[in-house]
Amino acid sequence: MSEPAISETILARLQSLPIFRTLSAEQTAAIAALMSHRKAQTGETLVAEGENGDEMFILLRGQVRITKRTLDDERYVVAERDEHDTPCFGELALLDEDRRSATIEVTQESELLVLRRAQFERFGLEQPGAGLLVTRELARRVCGYLRRSNRDTLLLFEALVNEVRSRNAG
Repeated sequence: MSEPAISETILARLQSLPIFRTLSAEQTAAIAALMSHRKAQTGETLVAEGENGDEMFILLRGQVRITKRTLDDERYVVAERDEHDTPCFGELALLDEDRRSATIEVTQESELLVLRRAQFERFGLEQPGAGLLVTRELARRVCGYLRRSNRDTLLLFEALVNEVRSRNAG
């Protein structure tokens, strides 16, 4: 495939993602120019839970597994993602400098685009309107995560209350 075809493919891929969908073709090309291309081998760890990170990844080809550790330090699988199923991950690292909440390991040889926080901040300074559009979409994602977390917390609390009530009644 020639370089222009790759660029067109990457631009189309970016424009298909919710966080870039509202950008114009020129804005998408500008942010794509800031991204680096990365190949990752099976077994490679892209993100380690608890470490600081500043990269967002877009899976162009391949597959990754997202895992977390329990309080007993046992690992469990949260999700598996491929280029068709939510290919964007690590996006919160563009907004803050907190530790990674999960580990992401490559389960099938992969190609990724990588955007670092410093590059995203530069994009926002150079194109504030476009930066606002992407930041707004990232904020929507954070709100969705928070709503799901609130629902999960409420369900766990209700289950705990029901367990305590049933033990006290018996």
